Amino acid sequence: MQSGRDYAERLAIPEGMIFHYGVGWVNWLTGRWPQARALWETVRSRWSEDAGAIYPSAGPIAASIAIEIGGPDAGRQQLMESTTRLRATETWRALLWAASYDANLWMAEGNYQKVLDSFKPVLQKRPPSVHDVEDFALTTRAVLPAALLTDDRSILSLWLEDPSVAAGGALYQAAVEHARAVDSLLRGDLDAADQAFGRALNTYRHLGWHLLAHELAWQWARTGSAAADQALAAAAAFYAEQGATWRKQWVANQKLARIKDGRPT
Repeated sequence: MQSGRDYAERLAIPEGMIFHYGVGWVNWLTGRWPQARALWETVRSRWSEDAGAIYPSAGPIAASIAIEIGGPDAGRQQLMESTTRLRATETWRALLWAASYDANLWMAEGNYQKVLDSFKPVLQKRPPSVHDVEDFALTTRAVLPAALLTDDRSILSLWLEDPSVAAGGALYQAAVEHARAVDSLLRGDLDAADQAFGRALNTYRHLGWHLLAHELAWQWARTGSAAADQALAAAAAFYAEQGATWRKQWVANQKLARIKDGRPT
């Protein structure tokens, strides 16, 4: 109980979120990967074949971390099995979760458009402004970088043109800055993008959402700013500490992705 309260206070989210949904997704997005993987091992050892039904997020999270460590092949089968089971329920939330977890594989494989194609029908039914913290974080970390890599500014309007999104609190406000940064980058306004990325990353880091901050770093690096390079170096150090050799190399390759005529190369 105290651990849940500590999480909630540090991350600026309601205690009920922790107690109702568990800490698996929180451990993942805050960078506590050993704990996130241990949860799946515990669930799987206790309930075996029923593990996915009892804790549907634990398996996809563990598979997503495996992809970070060893690349797409390391978690593909487990991830696809888990998200297929989620989609079979045909509930809105299960479809969002499936899209958000599959995005880890698709982004790793370079199938960025597939990420947006999966999310768009889900977001048409319920936009980010009505998402709870978990759904909002999972959606934001997948859709915004995919929009950047596909040069799709249209979907950013769900974050930028609805003032009720920022009303959700500090995490939501950081995501709006993140969307504003991506939009500015795609428009070729590097100074505005640099400033917005910096504000978003500082908030993610301040709240303790370390994975969100490190994932934002490679997007920020496309502005070519010195501050972005520092953030990218911090991200590389994080992945090295986690033993995520595949993602560490991927991040290193982002230093080569610079701007040509105001757009990502």
